[in-house]
Amino acid sequence: MMLKTVFTILTVVLMAQCGDETATSQAQNADTPMQTNGQNFGQEVRVDHQNKATIGSGDAALTVTFQDLIDSRCPENVNCIQYGKAEVTLSATNQQGTNERIKLCLGDCQQGQAIRETDSVTTFVGQTKYTFTLKKVEPYPGTEQQDDTKKVRLVVEKL
Repeated sequence: MMLKTVFTILTVVLMAQCGDETATSQAQNADTPMQTNGQNFGQEVRVDHQNKATIGSGDAALTVTFQDLIDSRCPENVNCIQYGKAEVTLSATNQQGTNERIKLCLGDCQQGQAIRETDSVTTFVGQTKYTFTLKKVEPYPGTEQQDDTKKVRLVVEKL
């Protein structure tokens, strides 16, 4: 009985810790200016939380916004009952103003399936088809410095 109580308390504390980091990160980045990378399709791009990156140029340019993050991954140097996951919501907007919402996940995203090291989604934004591949969510919980901004590393391919 005592062991169940200890595990329950530990789980609640860990979940509360992860939620606080996400909320703090969101509040810190609300007023951060737009980030324009000018990367080409197929290249890895980094996008800070609540910021944008432009991929491609001219009429073919696509603006990707890192809108939301729910990060419940087990913090570094902590023994957890579950691996946890990082769920990312992106918004992709083409030059004609068509907007598509994209959800990606790293970690233990679906019960009974392998831990995801990367995640890909193929979708249309307007008339053009793209593949969005999430490579990394940084920093990993438990490794952040005081002013660290959550960021994603992703690759967008135009098909």
